[in-house]
Amino acid sequence: MIYGIGTDLVKVTRIASTLNRFGNQFINRILSTQERKEYDAYTKDKSQFLASRYQCTVSLTPRWAVKEAVYKALGSPGVPFQSIHVLAQHQGIRSPLVLELEGKAKEVAEKSGITVVCWFQC
Repeated sequence: MIYGIGTDLVKVTRIASTLNRFGNQFINRILSTQERKEYDAYTKDKSQFLASRYQCTVSLTPRWAVKEAVYKALGSPGVPFQSIHVLAQHQGIRSPLVLELEGKAKEVAEKSGITVVCWFQC
C-alpha cells in the first residue's frame, strides 16, 4: 500500500538565492549534523568563491528536494528537516544519495506503518 506521495521540483537558482540571503542559517535549518559534515567536507577545499558557491548549491539542491518530498509524503506537520537525512552512499561528487529517517520523521513513519521510503531523482 502506498501511504503518501510527495513531489518537489526546485530550481537551483532558488536554492542559490536562499543560500546567498541566509547562508549558514539556512544550512543549519535543513541539514542534520551528519549531513553538515558531508557538506563541509564537500565544499571546504573549493579555491574560488564562485566555484564554491556553485558547489554549495549543487550539494544542497537535491537534498532540499528530497526532504521536501518526504515531508509532503509523511503528511505530518512539525517534522523537522534535520530528522530526514539525505546522505551520500559513498564519497564522490556523483555518489547516489541514501535516505534515513530519525526522530520525529521516523516516529511518524513507524506509526503509519511505513517500512520503505523510495524516491527518484532526475
